[in-house]
Amino acid sequence: ATCTEGDIANLKALRDACNTLAIERKLLGSWKGTVTEQLGGYSQVMQFEEGHKMHVMVMGQSQEASYMVDGAKDPILLNIHLAIDGNQGPNVPYIIRFTDDCTLEMCCPYLTPEIPTKFEGPGLVTMKKLPDGEKVDVDENKWIDSPELEEIKKLDERTKVLRYMREFSDVLVKAKDQTDDGDDDLPPSTGTTEEEIRANKQVLKMMSVNVK
Repeated sequence: ATCTEGDIANLKALRDACNTLAIERKLLGSWKGTVTEQLGGYSQVMQFEEGHKMHVMVMGQSQEASYMVDGAKDPILLNIHLAIDGNQGPNVPYIIRFTDDCTLEMCCPYLTPEIPTKFEGPGLVTMKKLPDGEKVDVDENKWIDSPELEEIKKLDERTKVLRYMREFSDVLVKAKDQTDDGDDDLPPSTGTTEEEIRANKQVLKMMSVNVK
């Protein structure tokens, strides 16, 4: 007996489905890593659960999300959908690979909508698997990456916004002062200067105290 094109397609689909299922089983559990300075340099935990549900924990905040794996892609594609007010929110695509049973490399786009094809650049983060059964404590006081957050959390919403606007404006002014000479000929910013990194961090800090 010979295989028809339909038989081959069915076998390929079955292989891809089995590969995807195996990857999803390997993802289950909690993974912790620290993103690059360009993305803010904060620690994060991703907790993958059954039924394509997950929690993303960053700087004291736990965000519900869902995920889908495409094991037919090379590299493997992981789509994470953040939940906003109970609804599916924006999709964050990652390419992923396991370098060993306890190490997961993830790479997301940076300053571009294009999904990366290589594990390199500011969007790359190495995640280490936490021991099975270990509870992830999302107590805000244990997730503060900067003492400034303690002070910020005590402010009312209006004061937070005013402080953010003032400090962020100062950062932008300083960054512009450094590039005033001939800045018309400069290429688009890559977000890697010291001032831009500081600005990125400030945005993340202010976002972290306003996430509901």
